[in-house]
Amino acid sequence: MEQGTWVHFYIHGRSDDEYALEPKKLGWLLDLLLADGRFWVADARSIGEYAMLRHMPSAGDSLVYTPIAPPGDDPWQGHPSAFTLSTDDGWISTLEYADTCLVRGVNMTAFITTGYLDWPWGDHLSEEDLVTLFEKGNVEIACHTQSHPRLIPEEAFLLHNDGEQPVAVEVAGGRNTRYLRFYTQDLTGTSDGVGSSPGKLDIRCHPNPARSDIVLSLAAGRAGRLQINVYDVRGRRLRTVFAGQVAAEAAQYRWDACDASGRRLPVGLYLLRAEQGGEVATRKILVLD
Repeated sequence: MEQGTWVHFYIHGRSDDEYALEPKKLGWLLDLLLADGRFWVADARSIGEYAMLRHMPSAGDSLVYTPIAPPGDDPWQGHPSAFTLSTDDGWISTLEYADTCLVRGVNMTAFITTGYLDWPWGDHLSEEDLVTLFEKGNVEIACHTQSHPRLIPEEAFLLHNDGEQPVAVEVAGGRNTRYLRFYTQDLTGTSDGVGSSPGKLDIRCHPNPARSDIVLSLAAGRAGRLQINVYDVRGRRLRTVFAGQVAAEAAQYRWDACDASGRRLPVGLYLLRAEQGGEVATRKILVLD
């Protein structure tokens, strides 16, 4: 295998598919990789962000990143290759895969199609299953469009962002030429490969996960008008928690996990977004029952 290779093992299919990967056989594969010692086994975000730091935009396309230098002896955290396990569409087998990884101290990525949660046909994850998956602690939960960033760019970052600059990455190119294509977003509804400029605005929430009475702690970088909104994973605004003038100092706001009509939001992932003077800060939060 070529030095610097990233292997993305992408599982797509129903649990009852005749070609479905049994968790036991996945365990065998992981044991082989871990025993081999040449693979950094991690979730897609960890590997993607590490790769981005070691690449720079090319002159012809700001989204296409090329290596800053040859891989050398340490392309992937001291390993010559990297390996990511990810699942697609949120099949129930994802829970078994997560346990298989957990007992081996391995992280994985689950790409979730939010419209399939509690889907009455097939064996998709329920909202309760999603909470269980989140609480395992070794699963990066990402929006399905994160794995197809060019198809639905406005949704590709919503579940992926935890307050830092969100990143999506794909392998592109032809049979003989492969390169990494990175997408970042300023969360203003566009996705053009240019991330938001660093600012002092920051938002945090406690507890997280939470059921109600959520405290939003915000550090405002300047005095001026501030707005804090809550969005679902499809980008729909559900609630404006605060809108008004603030001083350039830390402040706290409370949110009861309800929408603008006072209805309790269902279990799921939501995005908190603070905006002030062109700066944006975001934080994802998991609301429990």
